[in-house]
This record gives sequence, structure tokens and C-alpha cells, in this order.
Amino acid sequence: MHAFEAGSIYLRNFQDDYKADMYGTFDFVLIELPRPFMERTALELGCPAGLELRHAAAQTDAVLAHLAASLRSLV
Repeated sequence: MHAFEAGSIYLRNFQDDYKADMYGTFDFVLIELPRPFMERTALELGCPAGLELRHAAAQTDAVLAHLAASLRSLV
């Protein structure tokens, strides 16, 4: 179980099984990056083939939190 604070991130592979028990009120932004996008971006940046994002849960990330907050104005 993870306790998410404001500005927390959760990076995971959508091919992995997942279960969530949600308690209380919360806001979140879900951004799904398709594998072809990730592969093309890695290629353009000169990264090795098969490069993947590191899984992370309940870690704060100020940059991603601000990017997500900026998306609220689009809704």
C-alpha cells in the first residue's frame, strides 16, 4: 500500500497487474505513454534500445507535479 501526498508520482508498466484500494478524496492525473512513443523518443535521444522508465511509487516530483497542475487549466 502506498500513501500519496500532494505532488506524488506513480510510474508503472501498464502490462503489470494492478489493484488499487482508494480511500478518502483525491485528485490525480493519468498520463499513459505508449511503448512506440517511448521507443521513438529513446531512439531520438540516442538512448540504448529497450530503455524503460524506473518504477516509482509515492515519491514526490516537483517538475511532474507542476506539469500535471498546468493541465488542470485545460479541463
